[in-house]
Amino acid sequence: MKFAVLTEPYRFEMKDLSVPELKDREILITVKKVGICGSEITAYRGIHRYRVPPVILGHEMVGEVSAVGAGVKRFKPGERVVVKPHTFCGTCPRCLGGEQNICPEKKVLGSREWPGAFGAFVVSPEHLVHPLPDAIGDDEAALLDPFCVGLHAVGKARLQAGDRVVVLGAGSIGLSTLLVAQAAGAESYITDIKQTNLAIAKTLGARGAFNVGREEGLRLLDELTSDLPPDAVFITAGSESEVPRALKMVRRGGRIIVVAHFHHPEISVDMFTLLTQEKKLEGSITYTGPDLDRGIRLLAQGTVNVRPLISEQRSLEEIQGCFERLAGAEEGLIKILLAP
Repeated sequence: MKFAVLTEPYRFEMKDLSVPELKDREILITVKKVGICGSEITAYRGIHRYRVPPVILGHEMVGEVSAVGAGVKRFKPGERVVVKPHTFCGTCPRCLGGEQNICPEKKVLGSREWPGAFGAFVVSPEHLVHPLPDAIGDDEAALLDPFCVGLHAVGKARLQAGDRVVVLGAGSIGLSTLLVAQAAGAESYITDIKQTNLAIAKTLGARGAFNVGREEGLRLLDELTSDLPPDAVFITAGSESEVPRALKMVRRGGRIIVVAHFHHPEISVDMFTLLTQEKKLEGSITYTGPDLDRGIRLLAQGTVNVRPLISEQRSLEEIQGCFERLAGAEEGLIKILLAP
């Protein structure tokens, strides 16, 4: 069965792999759609810390159960599912406290330790598999991973209806964060350097969308946040300059939630402002099983619409060109879905 293997930086090769023998409580899932994540662009460039070539990437997936191992009770062949793409031990203090996403034993789908979904199938432990209702199509289901990253981040900010938020970055994570914040009743604004992304943000309901690559956009953003400082700022663009920007604009006592990965993470922070104005700077990484269940419910209810985030649909055989275009930051590309 065909898989796209990142054999070295900037190079994918199609390879045939056989179906493994399932262990107890494992499920074989045929991949139907899989999205390309920004973290995989980092791996493509050869600078990701643990997605290291040769590796089968791919974790934003939806599929259908093909076979189940001994002891599997909740699923049977033919059911549509998604996989929470992070393992957890279930016994450490973090897991017992509900923080599965920061378990020290975590392994991620799309790594050498757990081959990913850029291919015909994935194998997953049963406890990481979540059923999909018919109300969610395959395309929307493939967006559940970035959507739930935004859902987890918004939970960190403890938003209330009527709060004002600014999202710094209008990629798939930023737009997902915007959608969740608006579903929570927040008045939401967003920034980016790409006009296409900002236009999509406006169609999704952003009150204001600012191009921070232009002087006019910076000026308007500064005017807005000076007059009405936001209650929360989400950093979803991996630009180091966004950290001091967020710290400056958020209100006294407000929260800054860092979702993005930075190429140079050792960033200078104005600790005096952080201290004296009691601003909170907090990280948010991936999401938990309960977050995924909530995300599934929100999509099934029609509370949010993630379809505008899908830019193109391609076959897996076109993966090399898709990565080249995404790595080149082509205007208009937010999320590409691949079909094996």
